[in-house]
Amino acid sequence: FSSRRRHTRYWRDWSSDVCSSDLQLSQGMTKSFFRMHNQLQTLHFDKIQNEDFVMTSIPIGINLENVSYSIPSDSESMPILQNISAQIAPGDLVSIIGTSGAGKTTLVDLVARLLDESSGQISYFRKDGEKVPANRNLVAYCTQTPYIFDTNLEENISISRSHEDQNKLRELIAYFNLNNLVERADVIHTLSLSRRVSGGERQRIGLARVFFSERPISIFDEPTSALDKMNAERFIQLLELNRGKTTQIVVTHGLEIARLSDKLMVIEAGELVYFGAPRAYLEKSSLSHE
Repeated sequence: FSSRRRHTRYWRDWSSDVCSSDLQLSQGMTKSFFRMHNQLQTLHFDKIQNEDFVMTSIPIGINLENVSYSIPSDSESMPILQNISAQIAPGDLVSIIGTSGAGKTTLVDLVARLLDESSGQISYFRKDGEKVPANRNLVAYCTQTPYIFDTNLEENISISRSHEDQNKLRELIAYFNLNNLVERADVIHTLSLSRRVSGGERQRIGLARVFFSERPISIFDEPTSALDKMNAERFIQLLELNRGKTTQIVVTHGLEIARLSDKLMVIEAGELVYFGAPRAYLEKSSLSHE
């Protein structure tokens, strides 16, 4: 148990879901598992028609004002991002594209408050324009390699909040095809998922964690990189379903997500070269022909 607490403190600062809630261990874990296992058998999804997948959070906007970030060194600092300015409206779906190493992940780490900007300012605001103090509690973040705890699947997904909403938890497990991890749980309370999951399962756990978390801002860094076509399509359906319910930022190399976004950010060599409607940029860019 003390080991889990140490993992939780570490994860709260650097992990895949930027939320402040402590890990809460269920008292009736064995009964909960068998109840969930039985109910999962009846869940199948072709299209989303369930309001349980819709987030109930109030989205928050993000304002970037001349944001720069450099890595300090003994001789001179290394600039990673330079003078990024953009305003993301509450509830917008925003895609960030660019070549590898352009600074996309660094930018979302700054938005999630995992890093502090070297200069400039990042602020949050409500729909009425009122400013909101920036803190990690407002953000759920699925990184490229989501952190998996040495505990069961249910707790790995619900770690950002109480897992009292068993219906949504159960349906997210089925929706992201994680049933087999429930079925593998021969010892429920001590199941070590971190040593049992594949890359695709790890990513799907991270995605389910974000959608379960009900945060005003949801960030996904290369969320489909380890997914097959079906699971990638299911993720995209949830993005569309939750448009306007949470502010969604997706770092992606896939143009399907970029095309359906409200806004597109293009980062090259640490600079913002475009911010606006996706269609206007993609129609002029060679990217649209890839």
